[in-house]
Order: sequence, then C-alpha cells, then structure tokens
Amino acid sequence: MFDGDDNRLQFRNVRNRKGHASAKLAVAPRGRLPAANVALLQTILFKSKERLAGTSPAAKHIDQPSIFHELIHVRGCVSSENSGTRLDVSCKLRIMQTSHQLQRAKRLSVLACNPRREFKLVARFAQAPTSKRDRDMKICVLGAGVIGLTTAWWLAEAGHDVTIIDRHEAAAAGASAANGGQLSYTFVAPLASPAMLLKLPSLLISKDGPMRIRAGFDPALVYWGARFLLACRSGAVRETMSAQLALAALSRVELERLTQAMGLAFGLKTAGKLVVYRTETEFNSARAAISVDPGINLEQRVLTPAECLALEPALRLATRDLAGGVFTASEQVGDCAAFCAALASRLKQRNNIAWSLRTRIVGPVRSDGRLVAVETDKGRVQADCFVLCLGSQSSAFARACGFYLPIYPLKGYSITLTVEPGARALRHSITDFERKLVFAPLAVDGQPFVRVAGIADFESDDTTVDPSRVDILQRAAAEVLGMTATGDVRPWCGLRPMTPNSRPIIGWSPLQGLFINSGHGMLGWTLACGSARLTADLINRKPVGIEASAFAMRRST
Repeated sequence: MFDGDDNRLQFRNVRNRKGHASAKLAVAPRGRLPAANVALLQTILFKSKERLAGTSPAAKHIDQPSIFHELIHVRGCVSSENSGTRLDVSCKLRIMQTSHQLQRAKRLSVLACNPRREFKLVARFAQAPTSKRDRDMKICVLGAGVIGLTTAWWLAEAGHDVTIIDRHEAAAAGASAANGGQLSYTFVAPLASPAMLLKLPSLLISKDGPMRIRAGFDPALVYWGARFLLACRSGAVRETMSAQLALAALSRVELERLTQAMGLAFGLKTAGKLVVYRTETEFNSARAAISVDPGINLEQRVLTPAECLALEPALRLATRDLAGGVFTASEQVGDCAAFCAALASRLKQRNNIAWSLRTRIVGPVRSDGRLVAVETDKGRVQADCFVLCLGSQSSAFARACGFYLPIYPLKGYSITLTVEPGARALRHSITDFERKLVFAPLAVDGQPFVRVAGIADFESDDTTVDPSRVDILQRAAAEVLGMTATGDVRPWCGLRPMTPNSRPIIGWSPLQGLFINSGHGMLGWTLACGSARLTADLINRKPVGIEASAFAMRRST
C-alpha cells in the first residue's frame, strides 16, 4: 500500500497549437515504488503514445521522461501489487480537464495483462468535449480584508466566478481597517530572530513593553511558541528574508498595476522610510546587515543622529536619544482602509463577483476528502474551489477542516491623529526600532493625518481596546513628533494573523479544494497584491515569477 502523498497518478489534457487534445499519464513516485512497477507504467505510457500518434497530433507531446517532472495536483490512495505479469494500480484521482477545472474523483484501473483497455481509456479522455466550466471555476473567497479583496480581483480577472463571504457589514473591517499604513518593501525582517530571542524576556516583563502575553495557559500559544523559537535560528531568518523580499517586490509591481488599471485613490505616496535606532548594538547590527550584501541594499542610506534629524524636521528627539538610522527612499505609504473601500466599490461593479457580507461561516462541508461547500448562517455556499483569507480566524477554519494551520492572532493597536494647522508635517514614515512603533504620514481627500501603530500582544482573539496600550501610542506621538493627542484621537486594535516565522502561507491545503492565502502578520498591507497574484497564478496553474514553494504550508515553520 502506498500513500497518495507519495505516489500519485494524473491524467491531464494537453493541447498543441492546433487545439488538438490528448491525455498524459503522470506518475510521481516519491516513495519506494518497486522498480518493476515503475518500468511497467513507463511501458504503458510509451505504448499509449504509439497508439495515440495516429489519431491525435497532440500525442506527439507525450514523452516518457516527462512523468518524472510533471507538476502533480492529485491526492488519493494508491495500492499496487506485482503478481507475475499482472499489475493492478487502483486509485481515486482527479481528472484535470484543463488547468482550471477539477472533476469529481473517478476510479482508474490499469491492467498490464490487458493494455488495450487502458488505451481506450486514454482515447476517451483525449476526445472529452470542453465546456465553459473547463475554462472558468466558481471560486469562493473566505474573507473580505485586503488579502481577500485583492485575491478576488485577480481571480475575477482570470475569468472565474467569485463569491466573497465575510462576517462584517463592510469590507476591510478587521485587521485592514486601521493598520500602520506603511508599505515596507525592503524592511521585511521577521519577528523571530536570534536578537529577538535574547530580548524576549525583558520585553515580556516590561509594563510598557511592545509585547505582552496574557496570563493563563493557552495550548495553542504554547504549540505556536515552540515553532516560533525554532524560527529564531539564523538560517531560518535568512530564508524568510529572501522569500519576503521577493514577494514584496512582486507586490509593489502588482499594486502599481492595479492602482493604475482601476484608478484607485488611497493616498499612495513614495515618502521614504526612516528607521531610527536608540542603541549602538541595534544600530551596528543594522549597519552590518547592509554592508554584508550591498547589492540588495543599494537604496538604503546609513545616517548619523544629526543626519536623521536633518532629514526629518518633524522629529522631536535629541541627537543623544539616537544611535543612528537607516533611510530607504523608495518605501511608500498608503491608507489600507481607503484602498479596500475603493477596490470593493470596483468589485461590486463586476458581473462575475457576488457578495455575501454579514454572513457567519459555520463550518466546512466535505465529500470524498474534498471541500465542496461552506455552511453559513444564511445557508450553504457551494463552489469548485475555496480560498482561505480569514486572517486570524483561518486557524479555526483549518481546524474544522481537519488540519493544523500555524497562525496565531497578534493584537496590534493604532491611533490616528489629525495634523493641526501650522504644525510641521511629517515628511517620511518613521519606525522606532526599539519600541516597535511606526509613524506614517497619510492623507485622504487632501486631509493630512498621522497614523501611529505598533504593539504585539498575545491575547488570543480578544479585540477589546486596552486604554493603557493606547496611552503608550499617545505618549510616543508626543515624544517623537511633538503631537498632543488630546483632541481628535481614533484608537483602534486588530488581530494580525502571525505565523511562527512571519512568512505567509500561500498554497494548497491538505484538504482538496481549499487554497490558503493567510498568515501575513504585520506585512499584510505590504504583501497583499503580490500574494493575490501568486494565489491566482497557482490556482490557474500559470508560471509564477517567484519561488512559490517558499510559502507552501509545509514551509510554515
């Protein structure tokens, strides 16, 4: 008996330039499939090619070596027995009519003693008619935050019929509502690192520290925390940095393309980002990281305390308060909530997008090992494919589907301050590295304001605003920018979906029919468009521009 994850079979239509279709038998032996069995399957494939060659020009594209490097997207149990000259291979598998469509499971029997039967099966698939559903799918996007909305747009652009489900009354009502506003394409360091491991005890015991763990035993946090400690290794950090930089670069390109195509207005501005360091140790580490690979960091400038204050006149810090800074001129800012509102408005104008807001997802509906529908408080929603974009709620849905998703809610806060008339405006976005706080100059409809955000509290799914945490942001605004937060202050908190290594999970789940695009943590706004593009390309089986395996579920630790 061979497990389906180790040995999988697939028939797939192949088209040549004239549109003729044939079928291909693909075998991916990653376990210990007996060599005799593999050789026999190779022979069957080769003889299938010979038989089809006279009836389908596309059959010429079938070649024996291709069975070892074909991309397989089939799950199921494969059993094999070698008894004399007879080989029985029986499995449940998905028939890929095209890159867009998965039919229901069918049973295939390959008999070595009767190859003619197998040839007829191949010919029947080769002549299968096409339909509209062969090209497009009905896809249900679970979640209407910035990740869900951008995913829905790219899937709709590919021609799919998309349904968006969210429990809130409006889109982007969760963690996308009032985040930090920074589009940080270069500064994508994970939360887990060797330095964080050393500072973690002091951060957790400090009353006003940027991190806090609620008292009490939380098994989910313990399990997640163990993976977090493993992610603090230097090698893991380097892998995450490399993957995040590639995804961030893709996201920047796709955000620009989407903004121009849809004419979205959300205060997007290339303001540049200044990261200030208060200790010599942190500053020297940042400077060393830049000098290690200057090719990657050509846009970054190392500044002295005096240069930091000269670059950003709105800073109210003294030179003695700083050890130095790093400035990246290409970094951007934008109001995520305004972006989501504008994008949602455009999506509602499309004929192939349906909305189901104020709808609570009750649980998954499975059939034959596949997700076929979701049960909601308004009825059952069926689709060919589902994309999980529920943010911090993703782990609960995955648990209901029967697998573990390493995502834990990380509670963050923000306040939004109106810039007083005559006050010195903030030119660049600022990050206080030691206190893990960001200050972003935003503007919508010509009205300038400053978003102050930060804090990382492990408090499960509690969304109650803690006045003491808001007070930290207010005092920071007064100290760093000289902005008094006595009037128009809009406090907010949200749950950011964090993976142990800060890397989002983008790829197919263990449950067939469910794709995951979640776990973006504190970089959801930055990585949204790139993640959505990657999701659509993987679902459509198109070539991708980055290493997609870096974000697969198996790499989430």
